[in-house]
Amino acid sequence: MTSIEKDESKVEKGISTEECLAKAKKYISENGICLFLFDVQDSAKFEDRQALQTQLFDLINELNLNFDKNFPENNLATQSRQEKGFSNLLGDGSWVAINDFKVILMIVEYIQNNYPNISFYYDVAKDGYDDVMNLLK
Repeated sequence: MTSIEKDESKVEKGISTEECLAKAKKYISENGICLFLFDVQDSAKFEDRQALQTQLFDLINELNLNFDKNFPENNLATQSRQEKGFSNLLGDGSWVAINDFKVILMIVEYIQNNYPNISFYYDVAKDGYDDVMNLLK
């Protein structure tokens, strides 16, 4: 491949907020819940990775406190145990089960207002086996 050719193997990450809302509305109408995912855009630009991780842990703790009623207990991502809220970071991404598609807008707005220095990719998965879980890789 020459430097002019585009790398077609590179997969675009994330979808728009509007697309997230549509997917979540569909999955919630079918199953009552779905997974909302985020991953940091261009995380390599953060020189202090520990500071980024600290901010992400703070973020998920704040989201869990502020939106608890919209984060049902579930085993969509892990069959071996129940989860509630954002419970893990996988690199610089995370996931949460939601029971109302409108909480996506509230989460995105909260992140934009409180963590303006971090940009995120977003997506929605039916469960932990959905191909879009690759967003977290």
